[in-house]
Amino acid sequence: MPYVTEDNLTDVVLEHWKDMPEIMHSLIKHLHGFVRDTEPTQLESASAIDWLTRTGQMCSQKRRESSWPPTCWA
Repeated sequence: MPYVTEDNLTDVVLEHWKDMPEIMHSLIKHLHGFVRDTEPTQLESASAIDWLTRTGQMCSQKRRESSWPPTCWA
């Protein structure tokens, strides 16, 4: 694994997940760009991760708020 820096992080992640569909590569690029643009604090990052976790926990057979990423990765 190459030495990871802020400048090459996105490329390293994309290389690691090279077998994912192109739509997921685009999502990774946009998410990394969003974080670089907004520079969230640790508290903001933790709040975002908490929100994503709670969204996933709300899912059921009839309610699938966050089910699309895992189906894209399969």
